[in-house]
Amino acid sequence: MRPEPLVQWISAWGGSFHETLLSNLSWHHVFPVDANFSYQRPADINPELVSLEDKYYVLFISSEGDAGNWNIGFQGGAWQSTTRGQVPVAWGFNLQMFEEFPFVAQYYYRTATANDGFMAVSTPLGYAYPDVFPTSYLPDAKAKTIALMDKFNVNSVYAYKHYNGAGSSQYRGITISNNFNFSNLGLFAEQTNAQMTMLFDPALMTQKAYTNYGGLLYNHVNDDTFYADFSNLTTVRDRIVSKLSGKTKPRFLMAGYQRFRFDNATLATNDVTLPRLKTLMDDIKNNTSIGADVEFVTPEKFTYLLRKSLGLSTTVPAVENNGQKLLVFSDQNNRLQLNLQLESAQLVQIRVFDLAGKLILSENWNMTMSNDFKTISVAQKGIFILNIKGQNVNLTSKIVNGK
Repeated sequence: MRPEPLVQWISAWGGSFHETLLSNLSWHHVFPVDANFSYQRPADINPELVSLEDKYYVLFISSEGDAGNWNIGFQGGAWQSTTRGQVPVAWGFNLQMFEEFPFVAQYYYRTATANDGFMAVSTPLGYAYPDVFPTSYLPDAKAKTIALMDKFNVNSVYAYKHYNGAGSSQYRGITISNNFNFSNLGLFAEQTNAQMTMLFDPALMTQKAYTNYGGLLYNHVNDDTFYADFSNLTTVRDRIVSKLSGKTKPRFLMAGYQRFRFDNATLATNDVTLPRLKTLMDDIKNNTSIGADVEFVTPEKFTYLLRKSLGLSTTVPAVENNGQKLLVFSDQNNRLQLNLQLESAQLVQIRVFDLAGKLILSENWNMTMSNDFKTISVAQKGIFILNIKGQNVNLTSKIVNGK
């Protein structure tokens, strides 16, 4: 059996798979890191600075994000490109690998630019298919997914399922399908606060958003956007321009899930370097008919604007984890009202960071009841990260102050 269908079999028993082809993992696991590191990035969206316009929003995603060797190997060397930071892209990562090897995670977060967007592949838990998780495993899987997305501030997911040419078959008592169970997948996305799940699935229409399954699913399939031939950039340019020309705006296009490689690499047909990707983007922008209306974006911006275009909430919902719940409201005086629900009252620490990771506010909160309220004031306006920490408590939420 090919590896991809076998992962479905593993998921049906409640597991996830982490391909590595690596040595020295124990060294990466214990390498010293900053225990108080705030996993924020310049690509985070500030709603005050982002508006939906009549444009074509185009996204490129680096492939292999679920593979540990790609995560630790500088994304096929592309992360070290001198062109990185000049073009908006989506980098796929395995968030469970970040959890196990925080030294690797902190390297990427410290060196990321505003054009380096992050997505979880193919789930935050690694390579897995949550649509086939056993029912008894779902509470734990959801709690761990929420915790990983909250900790690493990654709320968009890339998933794919298409490797069973027979459509559906049985392997040792487990059904291996060529397609997702969309209701199960959508419900998992909705209940884990995933803001978008990008799919490659032959059973759905391409370049289309779906909200009827729960959550937000966006599919691309069989339209030369998945490991497409990038050997001739003129052909790729014409292909992308033709997908956009004459279409109503705003419009969203997932233009390429491609394997990124290091500069000057010998490329296979579906490989691309960042310098070549920049050349392609510049060429499209120079197109006299549509170029001025094209904007290449990070997955954070793609997700935010797609949700806004559909009338969906553009903020991450209340944070819940293992029965703990944090709600944040902004009152008419631009003060933040916190509602913290724990099993029992305790002393917790409130910390507020800006998007660069700078500590803005720190104060203790001695709760008087398990479901308690507190008002805090943040002098600055903008988007911030709120963290509540205590005994067996670590809840994080993105907040907007002073709309």
